[in-house]
This record gives sequence, structure tokens and C-alpha cells, in this order.
Amino acid sequence: CFTSLLVLGTTYGFLSLCTTLIAVACSQFEKLKAAILDIRQENITPYHGQEDEQVHTAADCDLQAKLNACIRHHQDIMVFMQELEDALNTGLCGNFLILLAIMCFAAFSAVTNWGDYADMSQSVAIYIVHAADVLVICWCGTQLTKH
Repeated sequence: CFTSLLVLGTTYGFLSLCTTLIAVACSQFEKLKAAILDIRQENITPYHGQEDEQVHTAADCDLQAKLNACIRHHQDIMVFMQELEDALNTGLCGNFLILLAIMCFAAFSAVTNWGDYADMSQSVAIYIVHAADVLVICWCGTQLTKH
């Protein structure tokens, strides 16, 4: 019983950690996108007819500072993404392969137990649970790729 709990905790704990870190990365990309759109909105907005050179110079300096902050934020996100990939690459690959192997064994078990509805339903349930895990991993990767 303890071993089962340990395996489940490790498997789902690792998956939860991965999805949380990927969600953090996606939220940082959304935050960066919002900052860039904010800069764009401020740049489009006219200066209410003020043609003073000092106003334009101050606005340009402010715009440059905001753009520099966005560039630094993007660089920080890219460093985070590289560290995330380096840290989770092997673990996610192993987890993914184990999930797919379990799904293959569950499908094989369901086919070999055809007619015995109790064993067959257990195999189908195991297959569905692990397919949901694969779905979560793939969905998170797709969301990260979109950003």
C-alpha cells in the first residue's frame, strides 16, 4: 500500500510540478504581451496637441525605458525556459514513456480479458487515467509553444 502511494505521489507530484512551472512561463509571456500592448497604446495616443520638443523627448525616453524593460523581461523568460527545459527534459521524457507503456499494457490487458467485464473495465479505467496524463503533458506543451 505504501509503495503504491509513493509511486502515485511521485508520478502525479512530478506532473503537477511540471504543469505549474509551464503555467508560470505562460503567464509571464502573457504579462510581457500585455506590457508590449500597453506601450503600443501609449505610443499611438496623441500628446493632446502639444508640440513642445521637451514633451516628445521625455516621452521618447519613457518609451525607450519601457521597451528596454520588456526586452529584459523577455530575456529573463527565455533564461527561465532554458533552465526549465534542462531540468525537466529527462524526467518528462521518462514519465511520458512510462505512461505510454502503461497505456499499451492496459490496452493489451483489456483485449486479452475480453468478456470478463470486471477486469476489462479496470484496464479501460487505467488506460483513460493515463491517457489523461498524456493529454495534460501535450496540452501544456502546446500552450507553451503558442506563447
